[in-house]
Amino acid sequence: MKLLVMGAGGTLGQAVQASARILGYDATGLTRQECDIASAGDVRAAIGRAGPDVVINCAGALPDRPVAELAVANAAGPHVLAAECGAAGVRLLHVSTDCVFSGMPFARYRRNSYRSTDTPDATEPYGRSKAYGEPAGDHVLVVRTSFIGLGRYGLLRHLLDAERDGHAVRGWRHSYWTGSSVHAVADALVAIAAGPVCGRPLHLATVRAWNKADVCRALIAGLGLRRVAFTEVDEPWIDRTLTPDVTMWGLDSESSLDQLRTEVEAWRAASR
Repeated sequence: MKLLVMGAGGTLGQAVQASARILGYDATGLTRQECDIASAGDVRAAIGRAGPDVVINCAGALPDRPVAELAVANAAGPHVLAAECGAAGVRLLHVSTDCVFSGMPFARYRRNSYRSTDTPDATEPYGRSKAYGEPAGDHVLVVRTSFIGLGRYGLLRHLLDAERDGHAVRGWRHSYWTGSSVHAVADALVAIAAGPVCGRPLHLATVRAWNKADVCRALIAGLGLRRVAFTEVDEPWIDRTLTPDVTMWGLDSESSLDQLRTEVEAWRAASR
């Protein structure tokens, strides 16, 4: 299987390439600068050069970016990519997010989780852009998931910054999540890419639902972040747990923690 990974400069894109190569697949990665998925010409040329069996789209703009950038990178770009993959006879695995759901209907009144057949109901710009950007087609598979990795933003970097600078961290005990480490997600995505296209979105999630306070505790203990001042808080109330169509190992697995420890040690060494 030959893979072409879009968004290869990001946390997930790098992990997907590494996982694919460990499993013996031919994986080519392109950064946003090398291939803009919103440019049909860029995509057409990239597919022509790489000759992939499957394109895995990890490209996208993060929540802190301007709305105009979200509209292009997250909403429009994946549809351009899907059209070019279809024209070339190439399968597309598009990575989406649990943020396409608001989480609000479940927060205070009942414990439940979103199924892959549920209609996205995000209300904020990032989630709406990701929902609009979920392409369809017989050659397309959309995978909704969530992960923690050592990117520029996110919970793990927040905890590492707190350890370095002595900041306090608040753990949300009523915010629920079914994601895992970026490595667990990457391994699962490569395995899914090797299988058939099912023609509808899939939810890649853990069986266990974590609240963000438990996630913080697991990372603080598992990664030895002893200098982090941690407190639990009640707000906000939100539940974006996904009912898994495909399950993955969680943050409490030694495999997840071992890989994150390796990344953290490398980051600490580079920061000295």
